[in-house]
Amino acid sequence: MKEVHDHSFNVNVAEYFRSVEKAILLKEFYGWIKINKDSKRNIHYGVAWTYNSSEALNEKFRYMKAKSIWRWIDELSTEGFICINRFNEKRYDKTNWYAINWVAYAAICEGKYELILDAICEFKKFQRLVFDSQNEKSISQNKKRYSQNEKSISQNEEPIPSLTISETSQLDNVGIEIPIQLHDQIDKTKVVVHDEIKPNKQLQFVSEVVAYLNQKTNQQFKETTKETIQFINSRVKLDGWELEDFKAVIDFKTNEWLKDDKMRQYLCPSTLFRASNAEKYLLAAKASKPNPPVKPTQPTKVHVEERPVLTQHDIEYSQAAFASVEQMFKQMGV
Repeated sequence: MKEVHDHSFNVNVAEYFRSVEKAILLKEFYGWIKINKDSKRNIHYGVAWTYNSSEALNEKFRYMKAKSIWRWIDELSTEGFICINRFNEKRYDKTNWYAINWVAYAAICEGKYELILDAICEFKKFQRLVFDSQNEKSISQNKKRYSQNEKSISQNEEPIPSLTISETSQLDNVGIEIPIQLHDQIDKTKVVVHDEIKPNKQLQFVSEVVAYLNQKTNQQFKETTKETIQFINSRVKLDGWELEDFKAVIDFKTNEWLKDDKMRQYLCPSTLFRASNAEKYLLAAKASKPNPPVKPTQPTKVHVEERPVLTQHDIEYSQAAFASVEQMFKQMGV
């Protein structure tokens, strides 16, 4: 008989992602990372990690499709809520390790949505730092990957069993504990964080985006909704979107979904501007625009000087004139 586990999730997290499955996965990662953090175990780059093979995750969440699990995990990484890497002793071991964005996760759990954007920006810098550092380490094949505080748990042991841990209720006590020497390296990474909309112009910009969306969809979305402001501001700060980019995505998906009774419900800010969707929607929108028609080039006019055409009358007139001149010269004795 298969072992039975209890899985739970935070309602705020499920509502934020509009996904119970993502909320369950994040809760599971959080629970075991917190245990490792408190035990000072599996510490890399100053933060605690947990690990699981694909087989272990598929078995643990056997009510989810395997492909869907990895799609949700990939989306959580792209959205800046988890970091994925490998710290296995053997190079052929493909077990993934996971770190969590403590601040962003706790902020959602407690409904402090105004803290999420900055937490994601900082965590993305950390993701890039870990990625670059691991690439450098991979050059040295004989270098072992151990914890900074103690040796990591052997990957040959059984995966960490399922456990339900209550979310932290004190947001000030969680955070990304990056060592001081790593803070200096973070500024040197290639992470590009675009300028955020200034507070006095933020609401005006969001209002323009939401007004255009309402106009196209005949809806009444509010520009003051925290979730809407966060999604729009994230695309500006993290991806450098301008107003025309928002309009392009709105136009593209409206043309595609507005007349579809099933898909019309997804014409909303949380779907159109979510990190996991926004890039592919924008690329598709740009690709769908027809290329501007090429104006036909006008042939260059070459001026050709017209040559006079002599008629028979001209010839006869010239002969008579020549004879007249010749007669005049004879009379003059020339």
